[in-house]
Amino acid sequence: MRVAETTDSTPVHVDPGAEPLVKSAVGRLVPKILRVIFDDRKKGLPVKSVELTAFVDPEGEGPAELVFTVRTELPSAQAMKAWDQLSNRIRGELRGRLAARDARLLDRRVSIDVDWV
Repeated sequence: MRVAETTDSTPVHVDPGAEPLVKSAVGRLVPKILRVIFDDRKKGLPVKSVELTAFVDPEGEGPAELVFTVRTELPSAQAMKAWDQLSNRIRGELRGRLAARDARLLDRRVSIDVDWV
């Protein structure tokens, strides 16, 4: 597992299986999505780390997705609320600032997950 370069102190781990996605067109979205996550961290979301992994449908339906797993120090109910808010910011605010092709990539090839302790 390799650690991605970031300007935030939050560890970002890129699973080797996700590296082809990070190096593809989807990779253009990585710094933009991380910026939203880190902005939420600055506003109080207790992010311990972020992990990028690949999800490939075992049925072979559709392209691989890049999954951002945000690990938090929240109880489950608060983590679910944080996931909802973070997803809304990424799917709403960020998507609205993207070029059409990047917005399609965000919709089709990126997933956001929040884990809790």
